[in-house]
Amino acid sequence: MSQNFAKKKLKFPSNTEFPYITDDGVYIFGDVNKKGLDVFKNSVYDYVKAKNNYRMIIKNNYTVDLNYKVKYKTWFATK
Repeated sequence: MSQNFAKKKLKFPSNTEFPYITDDGVYIFGDVNKKGLDVFKNSVYDYVKAKNNYRMIIKNNYTVDLNYKVKYKTWFATK
């Protein structure tokens, strides 16, 4: 889900390369699934290989703070 939000910030989102969730450099921190919670919060530290303004492929680190609202069954990015 974090990759979808990260792509929205890129100039050329169609030519991106993201790592797998188990690769080095990918970290996910968040709430455990506790009964009765209305919102689950997660932070994802990841990287993407994408084209910059000069159309050169570079690796960029990014962080996305995500909230999952149970009532609406929807993810929201807060950062």
